Amino acid sequence: MRSGRVPKALSCPRNRGNSRLPWRAGAFLLALEGNREAANAIALEASPVAAAISHLMTDRKEWVGTATELLEALEAREEEKVRRLQPWPKSPRSLADHVRRLAPNLRVTGIGVEFVKTGGKGSRRLIILTRKDPDPSDACDASDATGAAGDEGDAGVADSRASSIDDALRDLF
Repeated sequence: MRSGRVPKALSCPRNRGNSRLPWRAGAFLLALEGNREAANAIALEASPVAAAISHLMTDRKEWVGTATELLEALEAREEEKVRRLQPWPKSPRSLADHVRRLAPNLRVTGIGVEFVKTGGKGSRRLIILTRKDPDPSDACDASDATGAAGDEGDAGVADSRASSIDDALRDLF
């Protein structure tokens, strides 16, 4: 969740913070953000397709092609044991469905997903994958990007953020 952005249900003044509630103001938003991050991580870890797309996009900024071409590209890069797993798509349509479901989770990691149908007689359904570099001006992405780069000075920011989410969860329950 980007800083300064509050879910619509919580933007109402009566939902922002109530002194009669047993937790601090802002604790709910921190807990909500932590739950979103955890759900996103679980979805990405559970999908071999997400891992394969992440590997495919590590060395390129953009990939454009059909679901058939994407399936071929992913299968060429992945080991046989990964392709034999139950959740691995067996057809291009199944892959397109996987990618549609994973699109919001991939966007969080910096991989944009777009589905486009070309016009004309020989129209094609294209999948466009784009890798976006994190914007250092965004507070949420900046701590993730610098922490991933191995800068020990900023690693404490990510740790303090995680501990504040843990504190907020403890306050809620």
